[in-house]
Amino acid sequence: MCNNINYELSKYFILQSYTNNFSLQFLWMPYNRHEELIPEYCMRNQVMWRSSCPLICMHIIEWHHPDRVLRQFGMDQPRPDPPMDLDYYNVHGITLKGRIDNEWEVEHRYWLSQWDIRYQTVSGLPLRDEPLHRNSEYMQWYRSVTRRWIDPRSAASGYVVRKS
Repeated sequence: MCNNINYELSKYFILQSYTNNFSLQFLWMPYNRHEELIPEYCMRNQVMWRSSCPLICMHIIEWHHPDRVLRQFGMDQPRPDPPMDLDYYNVHGITLKGRIDNEWEVEHRYWLSQWDIRYQTVSGLPLRDEPLHRNSEYMQWYRSVTRRWIDPRSAASGYVVRKS
């Protein structure tokens, strides 16, 4: 049934519908201004929010990259380090098939040792309430790696085009 739809054209119309309904207002609200919305047990050890360390759950390992969102913690935002390539360590290739008696503590001893030093990897940059300057190192990097416009009309004009 849908084989005759031009995929690229349909993507544009879906995107246009989304952008036409999207509020163009954005209010920057760092985490520390909404403590009443966060459960108490999550607030106990806030320093961990800024620790660059592995998050481990049995056979699953993901790297926590707070250096990419320091503005959410009310801090200055430098250019982030490249993300940890966990594929290099083949942690995403682990399956549970036939591993009933696996000792994850032994298999993940390297990642557990990284977790043990989590307090040594906490980002501690200065607080910053004012917006980042357009020409800051971070903003220059950000513009080089991101898609700035999702609407073709805005991309052509260089500013956000509102629906008439």
